[in-house]
Amino acid sequence: KGGLLQSKDINEDVDKMAFQAIDTRKTKTIEIGTDKYKLVTEHPTSSYEIVGEGEQTKIEILHDQDFWSLSKYLVIIQN
Repeated sequence: KGGLLQSKDINEDVDKMAFQAIDTRKTKTIEIGTDKYKLVTEHPTSSYEIVGEGEQTKIEILHDQDFWSLSKYLVIIQN
């Protein structure tokens, strides 16, 4: 299990219920929806690539076990 949160502001005491639960074994694409973003959580750069631009920007997970190895959460700040 893992989670996804897209937000403009991140609070240290973020409510885990604010995350969208996903199946990390099956989720291979995560829509970002903007090319103005920052990944807050750490994920090995060799485990994913950013594709598309503007509203079509998304994360393509290439190696799911590696991608989720450092954090079971994905936090993206949209600028």
